[in-house]
Amino acid sequence: MAKKSQKSAKPTKASFVRAIPTTVPAKEVVAKAKAAGMTLSEKHVYVIRSDAKKRSAKKKGGAAKGNAGTSTVAAKAVSSSGGSANETNFRKLVLALGIPKSRSLVSDVERRLNQLISGR
Repeated sequence: MAKKSQKSAKPTKASFVRAIPTTVPAKEVVAKAKAAGMTLSEKHVYVIRSDAKKRSAKKKGGAAKGNAGTSTVAAKAVSSSGGSANETNFRKLVLALGIPKSRSLVSDVERRLNQLISGR
C-alpha cells in the first residue's frame, strides 16, 4: 500500500479531540468542533478520550491513570483466576477502588440487605 504524500489540512475528529485538554467537558469539545465545521457527539468524545487513555497506558507499559495503584501482577492474577465475567469485573473493580474501600462497600450492601430481609 502506498502512503499518502500529502497531509489533509483539516484535522481528524480524533486528533481534534486529543488536542483539547481532558479537563474540558465533552459538551464544550462538541461546541468547539461545531465551530470548526465538524459534527461530533459527546459520546464520540468520550470514546476518543478513552481510546487515547488506553493507548498511552499501553505505551507506558502500565495501567491507565485511574488504575495507577494496580500492579501488573495483580492484573494478571485477575485475568487468570477463572470464573465468570461478572467475577472478573468485580475483581477489577476491587483493584481499582482498593481493598479497604471495596470491603466498606460490600459491608454496606450486606447491611442494607439484612435491613430489607428483617423488614426494618
